Amino acid sequence: MLVVLHGMGDSASAICPAFDALVEGRSWILCPRGVAIPGAPDEWTFPIDNSAVAAEVRAALAALERAHPDRVRPRPALLAGFSLGAMFAAAIAVVDPTTFPRALIVDTHHVWTQAQRAHFVAGGGRGALFACSRTYVGDCRRRCRGETCIELPDREHGYDDVLFARLRASFERLVADDARWSR
Repeated sequence: MLVVLHGMGDSASAICPAFDALVEGRSWILCPRGVAIPGAPDEWTFPIDNSAVAAEVRAALAALERAHPDRVRPRPALLAGFSLGAMFAAAIAVVDPTTFPRALIVDTHHVWTQAQRAHFVAGGGRGALFACSRTYVGDCRRRCRGETCIELPDREHGYDDVLFARLRASFERLVADDARWSR
């Protein structure tokens, strides 16, 4: 199960199909909608409160599980986010690694500190991958070590098939020990 949180002004209907470039049909992709931006009918955001976003994510997982009890095993889930959604995904995963033992965080200033990473691992976290484009490379350089960060200084803020092609090998390592992701 992959849960993806979109960025400000984006939408679940745009980000869910985009992330299938990584998933390649191997998993359900659940993309909570968030709240509409007033005056912008196709643009969405999330409440500022981490706990409100976490509650929406958990409610969406529970609803999917109720709707498809024989076809879905939503937990543990891989939690991903882009931009504003990455900020929330990083915050949610680090405090609830039992539900979200893997995280894919793309373009946020909220790269975990070593203490947060240690907390995540101590709580059952299995792996996290931070991808940082031009605007966010400095955050990766300050906080990440080794395989946990991919610096993309030549990329602008955004997601597309080119980004996912560059993340593919690291994503496969992130999910390698979970049989649900096997090909």
